[in-house]
Amino acid sequence: MSKPVFSPRLNVRYSPNSLFNFRASYSTGFRAPQAFDQDLHISIAGGEPVLTVLDPELKPERSKSISLSTDLYYDVSDWLFNLLIEGFYTTLTDVFVLAETGLNQNGQIVMVRTNGEGAVVQGVNLEGRIIPFQALQIQLGATFQKSQYVQAQSWSESVAPQKRMFRTPDNYAFLVLNYNPLKKLKFSLSGTYTGSMLVRHYAGYIEEDREVETPEFLDLSLKVAYDMMLLAKTRVQLNFGIQNIFNSYQNDKDQGPDRDSAYIYGPALPRTVFMGAKFEM
Repeated sequence: MSKPVFSPRLNVRYSPNSLFNFRASYSTGFRAPQAFDQDLHISIAGGEPVLTVLDPELKPERSKSISLSTDLYYDVSDWLFNLLIEGFYTTLTDVFVLAETGLNQNGQIVMVRTNGEGAVVQGVNLEGRIIPFQALQIQLGATFQKSQYVQAQSWSESVAPQKRMFRTPDNYAFLVLNYNPLKKLKFSLSGTYTGSMLVRHYAGYIEEDREVETPEFLDLSLKVAYDMMLLAKTRVQLNFGIQNIFNSYQNDKDQGPDRDSAYIYGPALPRTVFMGAKFEM
């Protein structure tokens, strides 16, 4: 890009009292026509490399976003509450899309990153924080959104064009809970919920390309930590926990030399037990 890009932003905040904050914002953005980290990693499908190249005429992807939100701060006795409600609407023009162009002279599958007509991402975000008493803090949030291309995009000759964005769930949420019953003892419960989403599955291990609607995932983890003094100036923290308690994990991975190496989704680890120690001097 030889010319500077102007991306204006505007934010307005209104606080009528100590309980409420209202915000409105308008922003623009862009992504330059360049290769991304994932483009530099060659995937394998059907035993053959899948190369991603840039369209010589690739233009910058531009976005325009509007959001409205309100914050509520409230306390009852020793209880503290904070609630955020936000609505957002984003339009994308010249959106980046991938299209399969066949095989090159070496027999490798070639995907071209080019510009689509556009896309719209809209939804509602909810976040809350609760402190019932000093030793306990709870944070949680959820997002409900819809992400679609203006015009259906084709990525494979054997799959019908699709308006939904890939690897973009309509719903997701998080939870963080910290409890300190004693000064030296801490319990931490954290988790994420990821709703169903569409992913590409290339032929090789399977007979032909297809779109897959993934299951929902609830990745919940628990950690217990205890601090103690080993020497006069050495603090040791011992910790123990379980990641992905419910073993919410992808169960249909490809196998063998013809697998689709990019067909990976969901939590990175199955149920995992861990122990550790941290020393502070």
